[in-house]
Amino acid sequence: MEKVVRDVPTMFSEMMILMHINGDLEESRNGNVLTLQEPLTITVKNPKHRVLLDPVRKANPYFHAMEFVWMMSGSQEPDWIQQFNGRFKEYADTNNMVDKPLIHGAYGYRWRNHFGRDQLIAAARMLKEDPTTRRVVLSMWDGSCDLDAQHNDLPCNTHIYFRVVDGKLNMTVCNRSNDVIWGMTGANAVHMTMLQELIATEAGIPIGSYIVFTNNAHVYQDLPNATELLNIRYPILPTDDNYGFYPCVPLISGNEKMADFIEDATYFEAGLISSRSVLKTQWFREVAYPMYWAYMERKDGGDGSHWVKQISDQNWRTACEKWQEWKA
Repeated sequence: MEKVVRDVPTMFSEMMILMHINGDLEESRNGNVLTLQEPLTITVKNPKHRVLLDPVRKANPYFHAMEFVWMMSGSQEPDWIQQFNGRFKEYADTNNMVDKPLIHGAYGYRWRNHFGRDQLIAAARMLKEDPTTRRVVLSMWDGSCDLDAQHNDLPCNTHIYFRVVDGKLNMTVCNRSNDVIWGMTGANAVHMTMLQELIATEAGIPIGSYIVFTNNAHVYQDLPNATELLNIRYPILPTDDNYGFYPCVPLISGNEKMADFIEDATYFEAGLISSRSVLKTQWFREVAYPMYWAYMERKDGGDGSHWVKQISDQNWRTACEKWQEWKA
């Protein structure tokens, strides 16, 4: 089964329609699911248009953005990212060499540390040196510790392939089992397209299509609003017209490098962000920094609105404003 969609909000709407019409009910280890009985390939033509606005889904933009920050720090410790998603530690376990809670399948750790090298640095360098290469593969699945292993979290996305087509960098993510609402069209759509943008910019190649191949797409039926989520409706976009997004603040620009982005992410995960002055990239100074403090102020009982107003990427700013409105 194949689908081509315009952007991430359209991906969400189209997948709700597809699951509503073609999903079959079956049992899983986590309860009843609607599932597609054959693999699905879905192509997103504009992956920079990744901010999802939907008053039923109520996607948490703070968590979506900060999870990518956490990933790029290369961490597998849940404490920092737990601030933005209270359930995150449920996926940690102590079945590891250090005997402390870790997210076993953490993507950022797999990308940057698990295999003994930083795969992201190598991938960008390979593409920059030879845009025709077909050997750029990022691995998240490790059969030596994942196959037939008992962990609270195993990588759902297993491999990533890069290929330059018509002068643009396409990225294909292979997925063994995908929760359509929370994963495929939610957190995965954000952090994977951000990774694609980062690699493409570092390699000096325009961003192309984001492609997901999933062996099992499913929706959990036990969600309290599952029926409402699966209703057919058009996506809400950040702009007032029927199509389009505000201009995005690039993840790296000018003389900035991916290494600068990684360093900024490491500062965040280590809690060393009391001042913007330590941050090397515009995106961290003007988007991540005010988003972080807006969320922290909300957790302390404030509304965070003066921080939200400082978010220079209007797509993320609109998402934060809407989320606060929907959560009120």
